[in-house]
Amino acid sequence: MKIIFYAPYNMSENQEFSLDRAPRIRCYNIYKYLRKKCEVVLVCGDAKERKKKYKILLKSNLKGIDGFYMERPNCSLKYFDIDFLKKINEYKVPMSMFYRDIHWKFPVFSKTVYQRIKFRRKFNKSTKQFQFYKNYFDHIYSPTKEFAEFAKLDPKCLLPPAGEITNLSKEKNIGILFSGSQKSGFDKLLIANELLLKKGYDIPFYIIMRNFNFTKPSNFKVYHVLTDKIFKKVHIGIIPLNPTDYYKMAFSLKFMQYLSNGLPVICQQLPAFVRFNDQYNVCKFFDGTSEDLAKKIEYLVQNKITRIELSKNAMEAIKNRENWQQRVDTIINDLSIINKGK
Repeated sequence: MKIIFYAPYNMSENQEFSLDRAPRIRCYNIYKYLRKKCEVVLVCGDAKERKKKYKILLKSNLKGIDGFYMERPNCSLKYFDIDFLKKINEYKVPMSMFYRDIHWKFPVFSKTVYQRIKFRRKFNKSTKQFQFYKNYFDHIYSPTKEFAEFAKLDPKCLLPPAGEITNLSKEKNIGILFSGSQKSGFDKLLIANELLLKKGYDIPFYIIMRNFNFTKPSNFKVYHVLTDKIFKKVHIGIIPLNPTDYYKMAFSLKFMQYLSNGLPVICQQLPAFVRFNDQYNVCKFFDGTSEDLAKKIEYLVQNKITRIELSKNAMEAIKNRENWQQRVDTIINDLSIINKGK
């Protein structure tokens, strides 16, 4: 089978991108495991790089192409990208894509007048492109069924983030990991840490954050990039996202990264996390307060047997089912079925 893998902006054959963002990590892993199963034609990069590849592919009349898969970027596509997708459709190539984010439907992220004007423009443009995708693609995958229902997509057509076992050896002393921004429930973590310090728990917290403007506690170590070296030092992962309408539809790739490295996760009861935990038992949920977050951290720090059990469950889940190879198998199988029907 020969598949075009379309990953504009998030990959490039001309330059190396650091894997420090969820879209890039997804694209890298999908591409990596697609190549193990079939022949892959990669179309990616900036406008110049993409145009060059379009010309080569269309000159060959897409000879031998059995399917097309796209990881949608956060930004809108250009007119020449849309023209290329129309050509793919004209040649009756089975088309599928992953639609990862729908933040453009949430004006709550627009604070200033300028942001609201910009939001309205983006809303109009994104709405048109989203309708285009619905008209031209055979399969549009969502991260969760809540996302699919909100976007009026097929709730059975899902392609959530996955993991990849790392088998890194852990250092003996317990460390706790938070990777995100200060708007991701981080304030709760700061207060929870104060409560733990008062009880004598001087635990090192490894904070992965590009920009920060908080007073750093003495037990907080701040880094810009999450690396294997840091994963070796941590034993518990924190994802304190609040259950807003937006986050109730989400499935954080960070969650799967933590599990891939054997970290039990402390988080709030977002639907995707609850379903995953019901199936595999890898989490401890807190009620949204700093006090309860502190209690859950204290519990896992004190209970090594529980921590090891949750860690083992996490690794087994990734190894046996929730991995990138399984996601790629879904893509290939679905394209094969579409192909038979065309």
